[in-house]
Amino acid sequence: MRLFPGATRVRQGGRALFVMVLLLTACGTALAAKGDPRASAPVVFLHYWTDDFRTGVDAMMQAITVRHPSLQILTQGFEHEAFKLGIRAILRGEGAPDIISNWAGQRTKVLAEAGMLTPVDDVWRMHRMDDVFPPALREACTYSGKRYGVPVTMHWVGFFYDKALFATLGLAPPRTWEAFLAVCEAIKRHGRRPLALGLQGKWPAQFWFDFLLLRTAGREFRERLLNGQESFLDPRVRRAFLLWHELLEKEYFLPQPALYDWAGAVKTVHGGEAGMTLMGTWVVGMFEGKLGWKPGTDFDFFAFPMVDADVPRANLGPVDLVALTARGNRPQGRAALAAFADADAQLAMSRGSGALAPSTQVSPAAYSSMQQRILAEVRSGTTWEFAFDLTASEPLARAGLQAFEDFQTRRRDVDAVLRALHQATLQRWP
Repeated sequence: MRLFPGATRVRQGGRALFVMVLLLTACGTALAAKGDPRASAPVVFLHYWTDDFRTGVDAMMQAITVRHPSLQILTQGFEHEAFKLGIRAILRGEGAPDIISNWAGQRTKVLAEAGMLTPVDDVWRMHRMDDVFPPALREACTYSGKRYGVPVTMHWVGFFYDKALFATLGLAPPRTWEAFLAVCEAIKRHGRRPLALGLQGKWPAQFWFDFLLLRTAGREFRERLLNGQESFLDPRVRRAFLLWHELLEKEYFLPQPALYDWAGAVKTVHGGEAGMTLMGTWVVGMFEGKLGWKPGTDFDFFAFPMVDADVPRANLGPVDLVALTARGNRPQGRAALAAFADADAQLAMSRGSGALAPSTQVSPAAYSSMQQRILAEVRSGTTWEFAFDLTASEPLARAGLQAFEDFQTRRRDVDAVLRALHQATLQRWP
């Protein structure tokens, strides 16, 4: 159910933020006029799963409604990129929502530290959620020793490729960097660009930096780097960019990546312009639900290849959670939040979005064949890491995403991008 018709498709920037704040404030004022909004008002849930990200959220909310018919939850979508820019202003507003979706990691940490979210340790204890979510997912919801929110998705990042193209060229999913380069070269000789990367929104390029650093320098070095304990001028960082630079110099990427977003990159794979794209499992919903490709038949996946054999293989991807806001600190808000942990709701979101369900109560047997194979890849890795912009401080994240975009599109000067990133860390950690 949409609380404010028409607001979901407001696109971006200041206008989107102004419109959403206005609508939420108007809602809060109207409810207050009725006398007792805290006691009787429906729970307002604001999320960012709109447009090409929407697959899954409607099914999840339907599952919650079926299991908890007495819960009144009004659901509103807010455009993905505008959400990032505007959520703090929205939460400061008079008509702030009760529950929001958010990305685990730095983005939730900042809101929790600002007092915009409500700790929900009592909800976890009451519903025995420590028995529902494994340690890594419990940690993803914990900030300054308190639990904030309930995890609803685990999106794994890997390569998704045109299976017919690989079959035509006799290619197997590569497990090593050398094999990956050979696959790229074969696809290019065939007349197609091997790699698609859509840069609208800036964030898609970060996966290349993350994986190249994780596969060479390892997770411990990356963690220290993003915490200001290592330098971006370190040779290990330079090596990661040199590997990326090699792909650019060989023209393996589809040109003009700034013209399309992640979904546009997926469409170029579907349309025969590119062979594969490095992206999260939300592409499964796009390929299958919107483009009509069957998983395992028309498209498939493989993990980011090994670069150095002695470096443990880390998984990478975001964890989406739902969090109780400061305004949502009431019994109805807590009851609604707990409903997102239901196995039925988690499975519905998983099936619709392509994500893995965080809940251990969702049996792997309930997954599609592709999801079961992705789960096996996850279990074969050593750790689960968040992407650059969910791990780094906000100033470093902004500088990094801009640097990655510039490196991909305009400036292929490795030393220049390293200096830019080093300067950003000096501003954060002088």
